[in-house]
Amino acid sequence: MNRDDKATCRQVLRAARQDMGNRDAAGRAIWNRLRDQPEWTTARSLLLYVDVRGEVPTRDALQEELMQERRRVALPWCDGDELRAVLIQSTNELKPGRFGIPEPIPAIRNLNDREMRAADFDLIIIPAVGFDRRGQRLGSGRGYYDRFLASASPQTCLCGIGFDCQLVDVVPTEPHDRRMDLIVTESQVLRFA
Repeated sequence: MNRDDKATCRQVLRAARQDMGNRDAAGRAIWNRLRDQPEWTTARSLLLYVDVRGEVPTRDALQEELMQERRRVALPWCDGDELRAVLIQSTNELKPGRFGIPEPIPAIRNLNDREMRAADFDLIIIPAVGFDRRGQRLGSGRGYYDRFLASASPQTCLCGIGFDCQLVDVVPTEPHDRRMDLIVTESQVLRFA
């Protein structure tokens, strides 16, 4: 696998995502499908992300989860080259961080009762530039999620969400890439043993 293959694939998939119409309706359909999955209904601890640059919208789902208080909800933040996760209680605990992505504020990042490891989650919702029908994920190329997910428990459900245009037959992968357990798009749910 060479970097050029990944770069080309990212370029094509980002363009497809940017060109798609009716992103809000597709996003609602993805969330409706995800909410019907047993992994969603049984999860007591959840890692979400805050969408940027055309990713599947997550802000409404995040707000709803925080209001309902039915499970612990965390968001990731970048600490050097590592991704870390912190429980949040309100969107007021967020501010734009590295790469302009809203992250938990510094005041809560290192609180012992707030920090979570990948193995602590029942369900991790993961963004991507693309996914394939084998369960593989193509990220943005910096490896943050790859490093974080390396320590996830086998019981943790890794769920990729993306638009139909982000799902292809095969994405370029490397040995360290972690396969998803579940991929949800607006029109389908794919499960991988």
